[in-house]
Parts: sequence; structure tokens; C-alpha cells
Amino acid sequence: MHRLKYASNPYTMTEESNVMHGYMGNIFSVSDDPLSVMADKMGILLFLRSEVRPAKNVYGLAVSGKSYEMKEEMGPYPDSFQKLGLISGIGSVVTESGKKVPSSCKAILVNENLCDPLMVDVKNQVMHGEDPIQSLASAGYLSSEIAKDAAQNVYRSDQGQIVLDAKKGLFEVKTELSEGCSGQAGFEWNGHVSKVSNGNGYASIMTTSMDGKPLEVSTHLLIFYLTDVLADGATFKNMERTIYLSHGKLPHLVRTDQAEITLQNGSMKEIQVWAVDLSGKKVASVELKKEGSRCRFLMESDRACVYEVVRQP
Repeated sequence: MHRLKYASNPYTMTEESNVMHGYMGNIFSVSDDPLSVMADKMGILLFLRSEVRPAKNVYGLAVSGKSYEMKEEMGPYPDSFQKLGLISGIGSVVTESGKKVPSSCKAILVNENLCDPLMVDVKNQVMHGEDPIQSLASAGYLSSEIAKDAAQNVYRSDQGQIVLDAKKGLFEVKTELSEGCSGQAGFEWNGHVSKVSNGNGYASIMTTSMDGKPLEVSTHLLIFYLTDVLADGATFKNMERTIYLSHGKLPHLVRTDQAEITLQNGSMKEIQVWAVDLSGKKVASVELKKEGSRCRFLMESDRACVYEVVRQP
């Protein structure tokens, strides 16, 4: 509801509105955007089914009156501390007089620009330094392997389920019920039951169990294949597409591309795959190539963004 509410108001939601250039809605709205709707459903599956576990550890950044004085110069958090949030839980710890340091924090990071020195009896305090991830690892509060990866711009969650590889431009998530990745053109990726060969542009691909069973034994899978989407006629000032020249007009257009996926089916004997529309209705059967216990098929975005797999032992 936040995505719909944030993007809409009575003016943009009224069919009779005279919207400039004939474009209904705005770039944050999911109401007319098929890929944003599907991306939200992916998030719902991962988080509302409690697949992605909460972080093992929480680290606090000590703040006091000094932090408000430095806010305009430094922002609400140092960038280096924000990166720690890609690994573990993070938050603020108010160190004003009379405030107790919460016991839930594995360590408290102290940045002299943001707070006064902590009491000496706070045993788990660590100087923030230029790189708090490395500071925590040196003090024994964070895995040295996780810190070593972070130094190479590879961030692994402390639960081991999420990885952001900034070097390759690849994001991945692996849980018991879902696995998938997002990345640039031509990437190849291996999960527990799926192998993906991406096409000619950025894409997000996720395989998820729909019967509540682990992926390896699930008899009902959905596979999301999301490429890119823009309103018809949208144009930009720069290659990064961060500055609009025109927001375009409806309908939204999905970028045509294709990717190959291979599924490991174990003891499953019968496998059927359908392309389905955004309502879940089957629109076409998909041809499979079987190789022992595996099968592979081509996902094409001009045919469907979602594919349904039914397997029988």
C-alpha cells in the first residue's frame, strides 16, 4: 500500500484528469507497472514467509548532541557504517547522560565526530575508524572472512542467505524456499536447484516454492523473469537514466530479452512448464530439453514474465 499511496493522489488516479503529455500515474506507481508488481510479489514471498532470517548480530553507532551538529556535513550516518547494514543489523545508540547501552548490540562503534567518549565500563565499544567493518573484525566482533570479502566490495549477510557482489554487479539470495539473482547482461549463476544464463540486459530471476516444501522436493514452482520496463516514449538525459527528459505515456513496455534456466529435478519424473500471465493464468506450454534428472528451457520476456513448473515424483 505504501508504494501505491506514495505514488498517487486523487488527481493522478482520476481517469478524467488532464495529465501532461497524456501520461497517467507516475514513475513510483506500481498500479500500471507489471514488473514492479511482480518485484513486489518476490519481496512478499521472501520476507512475509520469513524465508530471509533476521541478522544474527546488531551493531550500534554511538550518537549524542554532536551528531546533530554534524548532520549537514556528514549526513545521518557515515557511508562506511551504512555498508555494515549489508552484513548485519545496524542502528543508533544514544549515549546522552542516563541512557543505558542496549545489551542487544554485539558492539558499539564510536565515531568521535558523532559522540563524546563512552564510559570505560562499556566493554564492547570499538573505534569506528575509516572502515568500521575492518575495525569490528580486528576487535573480534565480526568474522574475518566476511570483512575480507567486504574489502573486495562483496557483502555477505551474516546469515549467509544474501550476497551483494558490487564488483560483478550481482545480487543473490538463497533460502530453503526460494533462490534467485539480479545482474547485468550475460551473467551465469548457480543456485541449489537452478542454473541461470542471462541474456543481453539486466534481469532479475527467482525460483520459488509455492507448496511450502523445500525447493529440492517442491512439486509446484514459480519462476520470475524480470527484465526492464519503461513508459512508452520515456527519454533520458544521461546513459545512467537518472535524469528524465520525458516520463513518456502509458502503456508500460517490457524490454524484450531471453534467459535460459536449468532445473535440477532429483527424483521427479514428470515435469511440465507453462508461461503464465500476471493474473496467474496459463497462456502457453513451454518446450523442455531434458538431460537426465535436469531440464532446461528458454524464458522469453515477450512471452511471459512468470513461469509455472509442476513436477511429479
